[in-house]
Amino acid sequence: MSGPRRRFWGRYCVMDDFDDAMFSFALRETYPDVVFIRGGILFESPDYGAAETIPECSQSGVDIWFPRKGWEPIFFPHPEYPDRYEVINPPQLYLHYNRTHWFFESAVGERKWVFSLPMPEQGRISSGRWIWDDEKKEFRSAIIRIIGRLTTNRLKDWFERNQAVSVKNARRRNTWAGYHVLDWCRGGPRRMIDGRFRPCDDWQPKYSSWYRRIKEKVVERFGDEYGGPRRFKPRPMTPFPVLRT
Repeated sequence: MSGPRRRFWGRYCVMDDFDDAMFSFALRETYPDVVFIRGGILFESPDYGAAETIPECSQSGVDIWFPRKGWEPIFFPHPEYPDRYEVINPPQLYLHYNRTHWFFESAVGERKWVFSLPMPEQGRISSGRWIWDDEKKEFRSAIIRIIGRLTTNRLKDWFERNQAVSVKNARRRNTWAGYHVLDWCRGGPRRMIDGRFRPCDDWQPKYSSWYRRIKEKVVERFGDEYGGPRRFKPRPMTPFPVLRT
């Protein structure tokens, strides 16, 4: 007889650096010990090089760890790559975040697009594969609430471009767009989210007192002009060691 099923959870999202910084400070307000690190890598030293916010990881893939009080990482040389280290006791609660990618040009030359360039393409926030006990369900609900206060999934489709679409009547999409990147999108008639979506005609961001408080932290750290199109500039890394056989 099979045991409980392990499942993933994920949410597609489009968020620029400002939105990601908002998400970072919102997470830290709820989880003070949250850790932001470059995702999917082995470490060059016994130090995971945590960043203060998601954008400061300078990476398209970010791991977000939620350690328990008093947790300390245990580093161990990787058995196949002894010049690299891994954390053998990662926290039980975590998120994988493949961040929004900005499409600046086609690799096969110039093309005509229905949208103007650059264009932000969707990323994905996910967790699991887990057996979803009460703690993990509560964690998932908390993350969903935070994302919901920074984004909206009521978006206008490109095929509705000749219609007036209100937020009230807009369909709920499978993509959640951050307020800041949506505000950027309103700055040009052919700017689109994920090559398809635009803000609804009457959309206005919900700047609650909570949102304004988090925004002040972002502006204090990065300035008013932060966000918008961005090309990733990965941190330089030393050559990867040759696999020992």
